[in-house]
Amino acid sequence: MLKKVLILAVSVCFSTLISATSMAHELNGSFKYIYPLPDAKLIAKETSIILKPGELLDTNRSNFGRLAVIEGSISGEHSYQAIVSADNKTIILKPHYIFKPGETVTVSIDHKIKTSSGRLTETGSFRFKISAKSGKLSAGINYSIDFPYDECPPFGDNLKTKSDTIPVLNDDPSLPSDFPDRTITISDQPDSGYLFLSISGMEEGKPYLMILDNSANPVFFRQLQRAAHDFKVQPNGLITYFDQFPNHFYAMDHTYTIVDSIKCADGYEESTDSHDIQMLDNGHVLLLARDPQVIDMSEIIEGGAPEAVVYGLVIQELDIMRNVVWQWRSWDHFEITDATWDIDLLANSIDYVHANAIELADDGNILLSSRHMDEITKIDYETGEIIWRFGGENNEFTLVGDHRWFSHQHDIRELPNGNLTLFDNGNLNTPQYSRAVEYQLDEPNRIATLIWKYQNNPDIISGKMGNHQRLAGGNSIIGWGRGNPMFTEVKYSGDIAFELALHPRASSYRAFRFPWTGNAAKPYLVVEHYEESIHLVFHKFGDTTVVKYYIYAGETPQPSTVIDSTSENYIDLTDLPKGITYFRITALDGSGGESLFSNEEIMDVDLPNKYLPGDANMANGTWPPSIIGADVTYLVNFFRSMPSSQSCLLDGFWCSADANGDCQIIGGDVTKLVNYFRGFASISFCPDYQPAWPTPDDLPTEAPDDWPNCD
Repeated sequence: MLKKVLILAVSVCFSTLISATSMAHELNGSFKYIYPLPDAKLIAKETSIILKPGELLDTNRSNFGRLAVIEGSISGEHSYQAIVSADNKTIILKPHYIFKPGETVTVSIDHKIKTSSGRLTETGSFRFKISAKSGKLSAGINYSIDFPYDECPPFGDNLKTKSDTIPVLNDDPSLPSDFPDRTITISDQPDSGYLFLSISGMEEGKPYLMILDNSANPVFFRQLQRAAHDFKVQPNGLITYFDQFPNHFYAMDHTYTIVDSIKCADGYEESTDSHDIQMLDNGHVLLLARDPQVIDMSEIIEGGAPEAVVYGLVIQELDIMRNVVWQWRSWDHFEITDATWDIDLLANSIDYVHANAIELADDGNILLSSRHMDEITKIDYETGEIIWRFGGENNEFTLVGDHRWFSHQHDIRELPNGNLTLFDNGNLNTPQYSRAVEYQLDEPNRIATLIWKYQNNPDIISGKMGNHQRLAGGNSIIGWGRGNPMFTEVKYSGDIAFELALHPRASSYRAFRFPWTGNAAKPYLVVEHYEESIHLVFHKFGDTTVVKYYIYAGETPQPSTVIDSTSENYIDLTDLPKGITYFRITALDGSGGESLFSNEEIMDVDLPNKYLPGDANMANGTWPPSIIGADVTYLVNFFRSMPSSQSCLLDGFWCSADANGDCQIIGGDVTKLVNYFRGFASISFCPDYQPAWPTPDDLPTEAPDDWPNCD
């Protein structure tokens, strides 16, 4: 039965949880923006209080530290830190300890403050209520609630004929073995920027961040433990992406060095949403957060669960110091029943908003895309009030030039001319297909006119994910989420300039194209373990001065012993002794300068050794090995540590092999010793590591004439 039929006729729906959006309060309009809203409910116990008078503050004539009294009905009076943000328009009152669940908090503004125009704010008070029982954040609801992979509508075979395709198969040893195959199906004068993809969802292989050129070759990649979202270049030149493993965003500079980690604040740290991040020109950041609350849905809809976990939405703006300077919550402005008919309001877990994009409009207001409401919302930044609602149950616009509304859309963006682009997944439309669209909005008259669209031929049904990016040159980038193709660049005429397919079950939440120049500060290392070898892949992305890579390995972290070197971007190690676990790489440039160490990778080595190498440069596994310098230190130390009744004889060998007489076995001093052992017929080959060679039976009974006795 449809949701509308189930709604109680006499129900006040969720109005008991909706605070007065008129902002009527005792402060007589002194503050244009107040958070939390007066009489708001379900507020996080870690909340700060945010006040904006709507103009610049006179910081020289105001005592912000004595501005207010904050008192919880259970916890009592709270001391606080008063912060004036860098924009000089925002006052943040940060309580020194959190509020108690379920209590009512009263904020009394007892002192007037002065604005730069000379206006004095009024005194007064407002109150809000802390959430009594927040819901537990459910792992995966952020992603799988759209459509699980197995339930996604099929993409079908959208690849062009074989003669038109340019497969880029992963048979390159300088790439990890699970790096996805790429197939260019069309290339017709595409834009010169690079492709930014975050790949996951394959049956085998780890998720990847990757930057590809127009030949589908990577100029950067990075393996991740879990899927990443929203891999893109920000206006300030940083690359950001959401990593599910720590559950926050990372920012990298042009050297691929992580320079920042970003997450929500004031109680929403662990619920930072992966869908979008926008870094603003003033250094501030816009983020989304999920806000699970326990709601008695039986009071809202017939048959509703009495303790349903309902996911609200929070938008946060963080300043440079990561203080929350602006916050907006769906609980204050949306009804749970605003969700589309396919969202089961009788379930125990309900994601009624599912925001997936935020955008700072040119007029300074906020655009929000809410997938599970089929709605684009414009929010007044100054007051937090809704300006208009486009699409969904509360649509205010007349649609012109389009025979169907967007459904379960992604990626709302504003163009320089004021038009809006979005990716229309089309989940609830008939027939079902996905498309990229551009609308011209007449906001005063609430008219939306479709002026451009792209619908693939044959149709693609992207059940979830996807995006639409308009390039400066006029082409549109369309990320289809997953399938064939995954990435399409379309000219304004509708002709395809570039099309890329990956593994049929691979997915990329969004796909972008950006101009980019990167030069890695250090190499990046991937280690793979095969039956009889260790395969290392390493790159110092963007650095054309590298002439050689040094491979460091050892039994303990931060190994400092070079075991090999190569001018290639990969190496196979077949004869490592047991116990070698830690690997890292450096790069050598043409001037002899050695780079910083790469990331350190850990892998227990347990290979079926045919011999114990004395020479780490012996890459081809031939016998006998060439004994060169310090590379034999391991082998010599192995000899030395062998249990034997002939230790005196062995000690004599060690000292005889050592040029300076201190019995420190280093460098070429051991060559004579190793060659002496190698000369015995019984040890001229070594079938297996166990028993290791040489055995006590292989040891000579007498020292050579030119080697002194141990005494």
